[in-house]
Amino acid sequence: MPLGEKLYEEHGTGNAVSVKAIPSGTAAIMDFTFTSKVTGYGRLKGKVGTNRATVEILAGGEGVASGVGRGVMKFGKGETVAWERVGINTVKGDHPFYVAVLRFTTTSRQLAWLDGLIGVVEGEIDSDLHTIHRTAHAWVF
Repeated sequence: MPLGEKLYEEHGTGNAVSVKAIPSGTAAIMDFTFTSKVTGYGRLKGKVGTNRATVEILAGGEGVASGVGRGVMKFGKGETVAWERVGINTVKGDHPFYVAVLRFTTTSRQLAWLDGLIGVVEGEIDSDLHTIHRTAHAWVF
């Protein structure tokens, strides 16, 4: 899978984890919310903002989980970018790592190029689910 330009990096904090359900015969379904600072690269260079998001995680066996998430990034000039992700998480050592595919939508004319873009984000979270680091790239296909 060839990655294109780096779009942004995020550093943030987990806000809450809640268990939504533990269906019979499966692992827990949890919501994880976080807030992060976004720093743009490439075509987003110079953009700095915040991201607020919730990811629903289905914890599976063998240290693997899947997740569907949604969030909103807001940048300094009032530009807003919504995103959705589908991803896979795994535990390495004592904390989770993940990779996900992103879809963006925006009403900003300046950022309209994101509307047709597919992104790939990879990240890690510390073992206490407090500190988050994510890096997103454009996906070249």
